[in-house]
Amino acid sequence: MVLAIALFVFSAVLLMISIGFYLWWKKFGKELFNMVKNMGKIPKQPINMGDLTKQMEQFSKMFNKKQ
Repeated sequence: MVLAIALFVFSAVLLMISIGFYLWWKKFGKELFNMVKNMGKIPKQPINMGDLTKQMEQFSKMFNKKQ
C-alpha cells in the first residue's frame, strides 16, 4: 500500500514537471532555440582597440584623481 502511494506521488510530480516544461517550451523554448541557432549567422566585427585604450586611460586618470 505504501509503495502504491509513493508510486502515485512520484508519477503525479513527474507529470506536473513534464506539463510545466511543455508549457515553458511552447512559450519561451522555441524562440530561445532559434536565437541560439541563428547566433552563428551574425557577422563578427573586429574590435577597435584604439577606442578601448583611450577609455582605459580616462578611467585610470579618473581613479587617480579620487585617491
